[in-house]
Amino acid sequence: MPYHAHNLATSLNFPVNDLKQVDELYHQWRKETSSKVIRELEVWAYCWIRQYFLRKFMKGKIRDISDTEQLIEDVFLAFYKKHYSLKNTRILSHWISVLCKYRFLNYIRSWYPVNEKLAEEAGMEAVIDFENDLLTVIDAKNLYEKVVLKEMNHLPEYIRTIVRKKIWEGKAYDEIAAETGYSVETVRAYYSRAMKELRHSESLHHLTKDWQQVL
Repeated sequence: MPYHAHNLATSLNFPVNDLKQVDELYHQWRKETSSKVIRELEVWAYCWIRQYFLRKFMKGKIRDISDTEQLIEDVFLAFYKKHYSLKNTRILSHWISVLCKYRFLNYIRSWYPVNEKLAEEAGMEAVIDFENDLLTVIDAKNLYEKVVLKEMNHLPEYIRTIVRKKIWEGKAYDEIAAETGYSVETVRAYYSRAMKELRHSESLHHLTKDWQQVL
């Protein structure tokens, strides 16, 4: 369902960034299937997706406006065709955030060589097969306090601090090393240890199952 107006956000009954309201509306729609509710969710999704990619374009991370429009269209169509497949009816906003990030990373990889610096600027670990990496199917910033921190409560605070800086604050290894006083190698080792814990987390795998099925 294409949208062409630039002021669609004003037609919403809630702010575009009110993700709790979005998730609640989607949950209600899955129970009641109201045409009015799904129309509002479609408008919100288009506004959110457009906002995400226009910001990337303004920061110079997308080559031109035609690429930007194509990215917006691709993700919106993915939402439109697949959102009804979500088994967890309260994660719509997280799911769309993941779709945006996943599509953007694929775009980056299609135009530029994959290297650590660029991957970190995109907010992800530098791994060639990142489609299979756990971090490609979680919206770390939204889920950190709810999931990641809880899963790693048994780890020492200094490791949790490194993970917080890496995932939540999006900092590079050398920045974290400078702030913590550890060597870059030590920071990498501690972060790797924490990632191994997350990859074996049963609750985190259950949480991301929906996203893996529709990405």
